[in-house]
Amino acid sequence: MLAAPLSGLEAWTDHFARLDLPILRRTAARLEELRREERERSAEIDAQAHAGLVRVLRVDLNELQMALAKRWHLPALLALLAQMMDDHHAESVRVRNVLLAVRLARHSAKSWDNPALPYDYRDIAALLSVSPSKVLELVGAPPPEEVPVT
Repeated sequence: MLAAPLSGLEAWTDHFARLDLPILRRTAARLEELRREERERSAEIDAQAHAGLVRVLRVDLNELQMALAKRWHLPALLALLAQMMDDHHAESVRVRNVLLAVRLARHSAKSWDNPALPYDYRDIAALLSVSPSKVLELVGAPPPEEVPVT
């Protein structure tokens, strides 16, 4: 949606950031605000889609996932992992580790510019009890403009 225009604007602001012009500071602040809004809209859309599927299918999606894993004769470990990744187990350290690894892989698959990555770094840092900058070092990512604190 906004990804292409934002990436062009980001490149422009990065290039001229050393000039320290007020217009560039305002532009950078607005860019960060637009990124935050885009992430919030994306999360909202995901939640609405999930709720819509539950309403239409009239079945819990975790139950559907488990039934499909059984029907497709998936390995027991994979089926167990799928079962553990439901909301009831989401705070388990092992499950959280896998969820964050999958999220990081998905968000970094095409480039390190995905606006969701700073949140992944923050959450991984909390899991490992290290700083977000240490996470960037561990995964070999270039430093982002800003890593959210909360």
